[in-house]
Amino acid sequence: MPWGLAALAQDACQSVFGTDWTVSYTPAGELAAALVPISFDPAYEQLEMQGQVAVSAIKPVLDVQFADFVTLWGAGTVPAQGDLVTIDGTDYEVTDVQPDGHGAAKLVLVEV
Repeated sequence: MPWGLAALAQDACQSVFGTDWTVSYTPAGELAAALVPISFDPAYEQLEMQGQVAVSAIKPVLDVQFADFVTLWGAGTVPAQGDLVTIDGTDYEVTDVQPDGHGAAKLVLVEV
């Protein structure tokens, strides 16, 4: 699997710099949730350009590894908009998936 080395590096970085959580994750269209190990940042600052003006917003995000999704739900399953996540009793919906090109992604959330 091409993500093996990237997954090991991501695990090492999360253990040093991240706050690791195990959250309930339900892909859109799936009936059953699974527990997924994730790095959660409740106050990530995201910059967006609107014309020539930079606008920042504080949003909750998850850092995930695609390999975890393949293990739990099978080949071809990746995080997508509309997926549901429960963290410490709070429900979120994935509004944006930002792949890093190395087998991981940042998932931007909105509370539902």
